[in-house]
Amino acid sequence: MLSTAYLQLPFLCAYSAFVKSAKRKPLPKREREIGARLRSIRESARLSQNEMAHEVGVTRERLASYEDGRAPLRYDLALRICRHYIISELWLATGDGPFDQYLDMIREPFPHNWPLDATYSQTFDQVLSRIYDKVARATGFRMNLRTTESRSFLYNLFNFLIMRWCALAKTGEMQRLLLQSIIDHGYGVAEYLAKHGCVPSPAELSQYKPELYRFVGEKPDRARK
Repeated sequence: MLSTAYLQLPFLCAYSAFVKSAKRKPLPKREREIGARLRSIRESARLSQNEMAHEVGVTRERLASYEDGRAPLRYDLALRICRHYIISELWLATGDGPFDQYLDMIREPFPHNWPLDATYSQTFDQVLSRIYDKVARATGFRMNLRTTESRSFLYNLFNFLIMRWCALAKTGEMQRLLLQSIIDHGYGVAEYLAKHGCVPSPAELSQYKPELYRFVGEKPDRARK
C-alpha cells in the first residue's frame, strides 16, 4: 500500500515549481518588448512556433520563452533571426527605424572577450549600435551572401526584394514590366552560369538569348505541345 508521503510527492513538486516561478523576477520592460517584436516577426511570416524554431535552430520551448518575455533574447540568435527574415537589427533591439533596413550586422567582428550568453539588448547598445548607424548613413540595405544558403532564407530574400522593387514601380504596368525584366534576365543569367561557370557581364547578357521560354504570352510553339 502506498504511503501518504509518496502520494503527496507530485503535489509537493508542483508547489515547489510554483514557488520558484513566483520568486523569479520579471524581465525588464525592454527585454519583454524585444520578445513581443520577435513574436510579430513570426506572425508576419505566418509561421507556427514549431516552424520558426526549426528554421532558426532552437526548440519551440525556447522560442516561446523569448516571445512570452520569460527569458531575454541572446545576441547570436537575434542576429540569425534578423538575417533569416531580413529584419532591421535596430528595429528588433529598440523598435526604432524601418523594420526592413537590414544591414548584416552578423558579419561584424565582436570583442574577443564578449560573453557568449550576452543579451541582444546589451550587445546592440555596447557593440553594434555605432556600427549600424555608420553603415545606415551609407546604405539602406546590406547583405553578404554565403556559398550555401537555406531554401527558406532564399525564399525570404527574394520575397523581400520583389516587394521592395514593386514598391518603387508605382503603376501596375510598371510592375509588370519590372517582373518581366527580372524573369527574362534571371533565366539568362542562370543558363549562362550553368554553361560557362560565371556570371555574364551586362554586354554579354544583352546578347545572350535564353533557351527557355519568354514567359508571358511569348512561349514558343514547342513549349505548348
